[in-house]
This record gives sequence, structure tokens and C-alpha cells, in this order.
Amino acid sequence: MITKRTMLLGVLLLAMIVITCSAMAQEKSYNEMQIELTTKAISNNPNDVSAYYQRAGIYHEQGELDLALIDYNKVIELKPDFSTLVYCGRGDVYTLKGDFDKAIADYSKAIEMQPDFDYSYYLRAIAYANKKEYNKSWADVHKAEGLGYPVKPEFLAELKKASGRDK
Repeated sequence: MITKRTMLLGVLLLAMIVITCSAMAQEKSYNEMQIELTTKAISNNPNDVSAYYQRAGIYHEQGELDLALIDYNKVIELKPDFSTLVYCGRGDVYTLKGDFDKAIADYSKAIEMQPDFDYSYYLRAIAYANKKEYNKSWADVHKAEGLGYPVKPEFLAELKKASGRDK
């Protein structure tokens, strides 16, 4: 027979468990929890393209570029036409690592997949500028702007200075 005292102790124990779990969850960042969840999803289904893509984005955001690259590569291996954003993400990782040729190849693939995606042109313009290929950079800037992308004034100022051109 359950007494009021036993029930009260049970409720208190449950409350302590909830409070402890809540405190533990707050100790982990949102990204850490997302990495755990996506890793578990991948463990359950090694072909879960969305989980690899989501985890790549988190690693990318955290600056874990090598881990992001592994996951972006896996997405492309499993489903090469998954999204232009996969190629933009991987291209950005290559840009951050200073491998501008690979970055340009990825941005070009994104443009091939979706020619009206303005952001791909902007990203490729940055990579070209880093290679000092200013004419190509300007061409992509104009294409991005023509498609409606608001090219950052800071980038335009740097490109003008580096290229010696106004447009």
C-alpha cells in the first residue's frame, strides 16, 4: 500500500532527477547536443545524408574544419546532388584552409547545379580575389549583384584597393 509519505518521497525524488537532468543539459552547449544527436543518427543509419550535413555545418561553425570536411565529403559521396549548400559549405572550408583552387571548384559545382544561386558567385568571387584573379572576382561580384546578392561593402573596398579598379 502506498502511503502519502511514500508518494511524497517519490515526487521529491522525481523532482530531484528532473532538476539534475536539467542542470546537466545546461552544461552542454546546444551544438554539443546536436553533434551527439547527429552522431547517434549516423550510428543508426550510416547513410543518413541529412545527419552528416547537419553535423558538418556544426563543425564548420565551431571552426572544426577537418571534421566538417570529412562530413561534407561523406554527404557528397552518398548523394552528390544533395544540395548546392554542401558544395558552398565545403568550398568555404577550403577557403578558410587557404586551398582556393578546391574552393573555386566547389563553388563552380554549386553554380552548375543552381545557376541562379547568387551566394555561390559571391563566395567564388572571394576565392578568386584571394588568388589575385581580380577580373574573375569582379565578374562574379557583378553576377552576384545582378542576381540580387548584397555584396558586402568591406569586400568591395578590399577588391577595389587590391585590383586598382572601381568596378
